[in-house]
Amino acid sequence: MIPTLQGQYKNIDIRAIFVKNKDNSRWYCAFLKVYFTRDNKATIENIHQEKQSLISIKDHNLKFVSECVDITEAMKVLKEINSMKITINGATATLHPYSQNLFDSSTKPIINDMALDSYMIGSDLKEYHHLFIPIDSNETPTALLASRGFSSKNYVYRNLDAESQSFLEAINLNSSNRNGIIIFPIYWKKLELDSKEQITYITKFELHSSLLAHCKLSIYSLKNDTVIGRIDSSNVEQKQDGDMTTFYVSQQEINIQHDSNLRIEIDLFDIEVHLNYELLYDDIVSPDKIQTYPVPFIFKLLTNANNNLPLYVNSDEERKQVTGTTWLLSLLGFMHLNFGFIDRDDERIFNGMAVIGSVDTIAFDEDIGIMVIDFTNSPPKPIKIDKIRNSAKHIREKLSIYTTPVIICNKVCVDTKSSTSDVIIIDRNDTDKLVQLILNHKIEQARQSFHNMIRNTWECDLS
Repeated sequence: MIPTLQGQYKNIDIRAIFVKNKDNSRWYCAFLKVYFTRDNKATIENIHQEKQSLISIKDHNLKFVSECVDITEAMKVLKEINSMKITINGATATLHPYSQNLFDSSTKPIINDMALDSYMIGSDLKEYHHLFIPIDSNETPTALLASRGFSSKNYVYRNLDAESQSFLEAINLNSSNRNGIIIFPIYWKKLELDSKEQITYITKFELHSSLLAHCKLSIYSLKNDTVIGRIDSSNVEQKQDGDMTTFYVSQQEINIQHDSNLRIEIDLFDIEVHLNYELLYDDIVSPDKIQTYPVPFIFKLLTNANNNLPLYVNSDEERKQVTGTTWLLSLLGFMHLNFGFIDRDDERIFNGMAVIGSVDTIAFDEDIGIMVIDFTNSPPKPIKIDKIRNSAKHIREKLSIYTTPVIICNKVCVDTKSSTSDVIIIDRNDTDKLVQLILNHKIEQARQSFHNMIRNTWECDLS
């Protein structure tokens, strides 16, 4: 493992809890955490100092110890652990004799995020894949501490469990009988494409450059479990950024068909570790999607407008809210006409004698039909609901066309929604979801979500 992975790392973050009996000078390691990292020494030592400052338990038979060791000392550290002891800042402690042989060919690194979750806190666990080797024992760390006279049931040591886990940055040290753990992050992850990149690329990912000589990259598309396209990794666009290499998978380089998926695989053959991620068709920007829904993709090229969409939709300024919400309707593929933006009189509906209603926008969709829509930046009051209801009723009576009254509000208004059955209220929770789907190029999902908002209200009304 070390020859394969060592190039990623700069240092080793070593932390442990040492304990001894009051009448015995021999130190035992209750728990050892060894974390290989690319962080620099200053960063690690600052963390160690911060963790030490939080320890309130003071006892000369208990030590919270830590040290930052240069990666060149990796084999020395592992050999000492293999001899069932560990030295940290000059202090040596014995590991439990049940510890396995780290250098035996049967000792394999484990990939199991659920198991590793007990021993890590922070974003790194979710951000990168990790391998780990457990140092096994026949008792939990808490049991070992208690056998040496340090029980958290004793009032003096009531904070021992919490402070141990804080110092080691662990969640549940007692999830299994382990004397310690050795963790190896693999600096490889999928990256999010920015708005402009989404037009050109399907996905991008970064890999620590030192791993390139030790892995095989496979990029291919699948449909019904059959490979329909493949890219030679040497032909994929690459950019160097410090120690990382970023790979860009272009739409032009691989065959993406309707309902096909894209899979990225990394095989670290020397250590028999296989990593991958897969993009479903719904997550892929493909040429057929651009042809089907061109407007949202053109919108992506308008950087300011693209960034302002969620700001406008949720703005308290009426003109911005109306603009953002009509953009939203256009991006959903609805035909619509907006009134009242220039002159308020344009939005009013007369029955020949008086104003009976008003409408900000009339929209049409083949699946839903006609919608009369009113925009508001505050929870709609009964008079506003009555106006849009009357507007829809007037159009239905005059033209014999089923017309759905809709109010789009950029505030959360759950109570109003639940108490109004014949007028559809789309509130901020709904528009935030629609905007997010559109910005992620999930246009069909956004349309379906909007349709469901309408149909769910229809069903409630009919029932």
